[in-house]
Amino acid sequence: GISFYGSCEPILGVEHQLHLPIAVIYGEHDAEMASCKKLISNPKLEVTVLRDAYHGFDAQERSGRKTALGTVMRYDAMATAKARAIVEAFLTAYF
Repeated sequence: GISFYGSCEPILGVEHQLHLPIAVIYGEHDAEMASCKKLISNPKLEVTVLRDAYHGFDAQERSGRKTALGTVMRYDAMATAKARAIVEAFLTAYF
């Protein structure tokens, strides 16, 4: 599985039961991803924090808006390129 700035709450506490690889990619300034920080050192997950990126870093059309929780979304072309490279490497490694 691959998660772009998705909540880590559902896997907290059960991450040791995962049977499939999961990559979690999110921006450093994404307030909605605080729970993912607890998973960074977990060897069963590939958690990547993109430096200086925000929620919605790959969605140019949403840049400058806020999520329902009030989190700022900001498009970042470099973060998007890095995330795409991470996804490509992840898919190549596991599939």
